[in-house]
Amino acid sequence: MKIRTKLTLWFTALVAIIVGIGALWGWLGLRTSVYYQGEQEVHDKQKEVQLFISTVSEEFKHQKLNFDLRENARNLEQIFANDQTARYDNIFIQLSDINGHLISRSSNLGNLTLPIHPPKHQSDFHFMHLQPEKGLDIAILYSSSPIEVEGKTVGYLQLGLSMNKSELFLQQMLLFDGLGLLFSIALSLILGQWLAQRALSPMLQMTEQVREMAGQDLFKPLNTTGLSRDEIGILAETFNGLMQRIEKVFIAQQRFLSDASHEFKTPLTAIRGHAQLLEKRGPSHPEILNKSALTIIRECTRLTRLTEDLLLLARLEGHAEKMEQVNMGQLLEEIFEDLSPLHPQLKLKIGPEKLKIQGNPDSLYRVLLNLLDNAFKADAQAEVILSSLRKEQEVIVLVQDRGPGIPALHLPHLFERFYRIDSDRNRNSGGSGIGLALVAEVIKFHQGSIRVQSQEGQGTTFSLHFPLI
Repeated sequence: MKIRTKLTLWFTALVAIIVGIGALWGWLGLRTSVYYQGEQEVHDKQKEVQLFISTVSEEFKHQKLNFDLRENARNLEQIFANDQTARYDNIFIQLSDINGHLISRSSNLGNLTLPIHPPKHQSDFHFMHLQPEKGLDIAILYSSSPIEVEGKTVGYLQLGLSMNKSELFLQQMLLFDGLGLLFSIALSLILGQWLAQRALSPMLQMTEQVREMAGQDLFKPLNTTGLSRDEIGILAETFNGLMQRIEKVFIAQQRFLSDASHEFKTPLTAIRGHAQLLEKRGPSHPEILNKSALTIIRECTRLTRLTEDLLLLARLEGHAEKMEQVNMGQLLEEIFEDLSPLHPQLKLKIGPEKLKIQGNPDSLYRVLLNLLDNAFKADAQAEVILSSLRKEQEVIVLVQDRGPGIPALHLPHLFERFYRIDSDRNRNSGGSGIGLALVAEVIKFHQGSIRVQSQEGQGTTFSLHFPLI
C-alpha cells in the first residue's frame, strides 16, 4: 500500500473518530436534556394534582365534611378527564388507593392501566410503552408519587408523559448525525487524497532524482530548490550530506586500492625479476645469486609488513582488538629496552607516576614503533626523545626528533593511506606506506587523538593523547 493511501486512510479514520465522538456526545447530551425536561414536567404535573387534592380536602374540612379519595374521585376528574386541553396534552393520569386498587384514570388511557405500586423514591422514573389502540404505540415516561391529605398518605398518583415527539426528534437527530458522519468521511477521503499528494510531491520528485542518479551520476546531489525547511527538506539535505561523505569514502577507497595495488606490484615485480634472473644466471654467477637473494628477502619483508599493517587496520575497523589496562610507563620502558641497543640516540623521559589507559598493548607498541622508526629515518644521528606525562585527565606520549622537519603543505595529509612525502619516495627504506595511517586508526580506536608539530630544520613532534583511567 502506498504512503499516500495510508495517509489518506489515517486522515479519514481520524476525522471519522472525531466527528463520530462529537456527534455521539452531542446526541447523548441532547437526549439527557430532553429526558430531564420530561422528568421536570412530570414532577410539575404531580405537584398540580397534589395541590388540587389538598385544596379540595381543605374545602371539605372547612365545611366540616370528611374527604375520601375514592368517594370524591369523580370531583377530581375535572383536572385530567378532559385530556383534550392543552394544559394536559400527552399526559396520562391514574389514581389508586393505599391498597393499590384503581380509583380513576384519564380517558386517554382507554382500558389500559399504569403499573400500581408504591414508589420507593420520589425520583423513581420508568420508561414504558402503551398501546391504547391497535397499531398505536406510545412511549411514556412514568412516575408514581404518594397523595397526602393532612399529612397522611391516602393513595397514589401514577402520571405518565408521552415521549413520542421527543423520541422522534432524537431519532431524526441521530439520522442527521449519521448522514453528517458519512459526508465527513467522503469529504475527508477526497481532501485527504489531495493533501497527501500535495505533501508528498517533494518526496516523489526526490524519488525521480534518485532513480536518475542510479542510472547516470551516482553522487549527483538532490535539487533542494523550493523545498521548505520541513522534515522532507531536512531529509533531502541530510541525504545530500550523506552522499557527499559516501563519495569521499568511495574516492578514498579507489585511491587506496590503486595505491595498494601499486605498493604490492613494486615488490612483486622485483621478486619476479630476480627470481627469473636466478633461474637463468644464478648457478653460474655467485654474486648475482647473493644479490638477488638479498633483494627477494627484502621485498618479501616489505610485503609481510604491508600485509600485517593491512590486517591490523581491518581488525581495528572491525573493533576486533581486545582491550585491557595498560601502564604507559612500563610500555615505554619495554620499547626503550628493545630499541636502545640499536639506536643509542634514543632517550627516555617518564615520571614515577603510574599512568594507565584502556588499550591493546600490542597495537600501542606497533604505533610507537612506527613513529620511532620514522624519527630514526629522518636523521640517523639526531637525538630522539620518547616521553610521557599527565595533563588533567589525559595521558600524553611524545615522540620528538631533531631531524629536518616536515614541510607545512604535507602536514594535513600525513595520516592518509599510502601518502608519501616527496623526499621519502624511495621505497628502499622498506616502509609499508600506511604506517601513519595505521597510527591514526589505532589512536582513534583507543578513543584518543594525535597531533603533529613540525618546522623545517628544527624537527618534528608527535603527541598522542589518551583518556586516563
